[in-house]
Amino acid sequence: MRLLKKILWAFVAAFWLVPAALIAFYALLAGTPVGDYLANKQREGCVSFEELHQADLLVVLGGDIGQRSLSALRVWRAGLADRFVVTGQDVLVEYLQAGGVPATAIAVDSFAKRTIDHPETIKKAVPGIDENTRLIVLSSGLQERRAKYLFERAGYKDVQVYSWERDYKLYMQSHSEEFASSRWDAFQANQICYAYLAWLKYFIVD
Repeated sequence: MRLLKKILWAFVAAFWLVPAALIAFYALLAGTPVGDYLANKQREGCVSFEELHQADLLVVLGGDIGQRSLSALRVWRAGLADRFVVTGQDVLVEYLQAGGVPATAIAVDSFAKRTIDHPETIKKAVPGIDENTRLIVLSSGLQERRAKYLFERAGYKDVQVYSWERDYKLYMQSHSEEFASSRWDAFQANQICYAYLAWLKYFIVD
């Protein structure tokens, strides 16, 4: 009987403590410098727009289509790359063409299903790509470090990862008085959880 009571109390404690711990952890990510630190770790290796140098190919990863297409147009208009390879999403191609990019400059990678696929599948989309091809990879949403890691692991020697979010964070830091009151960031907490779980999946499954 005592054993049964102990088991019952253990279930009751777990029922309350586990959700409470998860809520506390989520609050830590969304409302303290710990969340900022973990988010910034996922942007390591990502360069600002001013740091970009000339590349042979602009790789637009799927995901945040609106922001990544705007970033792609900014890089293209700066003359830093004149060829695109994009994830197989028609709307992304339409955005780029609406921004003035000729259809002949855009190749579609319809083979990739995940970020980890892109380093190899872009070779099918654009013949002639090899480890010496200079790449600008557009990413965001705390996928930046992971994207750089995957392309460099595949052997590419010159990989620049650009994210509009890095420039935005730099702006926030230089105008801290404007953002001092916006401490709670639930969206960032979601991104952090997804980013670190993705890393865990790579190391365990892939």
